Amino acid sequence: MTVDLRLQDQLGTRVVYQLGNAVRLAASQPEHLAPVLDALQRATRSLLGSVGPSELRFERGAAWLNDHLLRTGGGMGIQLTTLYRMFASKGLSGLKVRPGVSAASWTEALRRVLSAPQVAKGGSATTDLLGATGLDGVRFLPLGRGPDARRRELRAAADIDLYGRALDRVSTLFVEEGGVQAFSRVAQELVAATLRDPRHLVALVTLPMEVAYEIRHPVNTAILTLAVGRHLGLSRGALLDLCLCAFSADSGMADVPREILEKIQPLSQSEKDRVRRHPLDSVRRVLADPRLDRAARRRLVVAFEHHIEGTHGGYPRVFGWSRQHIYSRIVSVCDAFDAMIADKPWRPALLADEALAQLVVEAGARLDPALVVALAETLGRFPVGTAVLLDSGEVAVVHSPASEDADPTRPVVRVILTTSGGRSPDQRAVALAREAPGGRRAVRSVDAQALGINTGEAVFGGLGLGG
Repeated sequence: MTVDLRLQDQLGTRVVYQLGNAVRLAASQPEHLAPVLDALQRATRSLLGSVGPSELRFERGAAWLNDHLLRTGGGMGIQLTTLYRMFASKGLSGLKVRPGVSAASWTEALRRVLSAPQVAKGGSATTDLLGATGLDGVRFLPLGRGPDARRRELRAAADIDLYGRALDRVSTLFVEEGGVQAFSRVAQELVAATLRDPRHLVALVTLPMEVAYEIRHPVNTAILTLAVGRHLGLSRGALLDLCLCAFSADSGMADVPREILEKIQPLSQSEKDRVRRHPLDSVRRVLADPRLDRAARRRLVVAFEHHIEGTHGGYPRVFGWSRQHIYSRIVSVCDAFDAMIADKPWRPALLADEALAQLVVEAGARLDPALVVALAETLGRFPVGTAVLLDSGEVAVVHSPASEDADPTRPVVRVILTTSGGRSPDQRAVALAREAPGGRRAVRSVDAQALGINTGEAVFGGLGLGG
């Protein structure tokens, strides 16, 4: 059934308004409830006549009619707050109304939901509510995949697509000459996604993939620099500038011979020297840009400096060089982290928290210590996508980091393995920080692949990512 959105807003808002009033009166002044129930029945009949069976879900300060966010306006704050608190406290997200609903049905529905016991935050409704009989035209909806969850899933899918397009942009450098123009559009999208929420993109950095390191590394470094820049409070324009600098810094790797890039055995000294020429090759590619404005000059500096190191002990070798540009120092820290979590011929990949610990050791000599701290604060004690052992003996995957004021060992996780090693029957995201003070904590990270855990599935749900 196709419905005019303006009419849908009008009819849905009217039902929400009357339902909010009915809930308030049923709880405080039931003797005055009858006129409101009659108005609610009339509003519901109009809605069903135009829209058909309708699901009404309530979030903090918002209401959804099926998949449509109602334009409730600012005058319904009391009704929306009442409905959200009442339904959420009983483990419900809302209700579904169908033909046959009457004032008597609404009376019984309100009685049942108001008398139902409260559940723990995020808990499930009682079976008496979810399987209620004798309620003509009304059915309660459990917490779970509502419109908000679908919206988050769509954003995650968009971030995955964006990551793939960034990889494609880098891969073109290996078959054709290209400058920063090839990255500008995708860089703008990466900045916008980072400002919205960098969690998904950062998770993709740590997620194992069958993609060549030289393709993933520039993209991962750019994403990490954006996350750090956001943490530092850089403006949108500065973030775009930083992102393009990070992309450009390793563009010279496309000039390294394939036999060196694909070599399984450790590199010889001459092969290492060839790889260490890539900053100069990156400079050459930046110089191919016809517009050598200030932004291009910053890309030149970062391309040349990002492996020099704080004590100038890296490469290219320089003498009397001034302090590295702030962008170079950010890129250096993020470049080093991504290199550490990647498999190399001479060593296996480090786990994310192990790499952060190693960066702390190297801070001050090779890397800017303040920016190492900024990266650690950005990623959290256990970065998104990390498999962790809880002090309960369970194994979980970090779904999102703990808030800034919370214990960093108590992030939001999905428990994957029980204490006996079996698959957890309930893998919903759980905020450990919201558990009792003596609740579960992450003890250390573990190798997800060795345990057969799909970290991509734990972070992104059913979007088809392996791990």
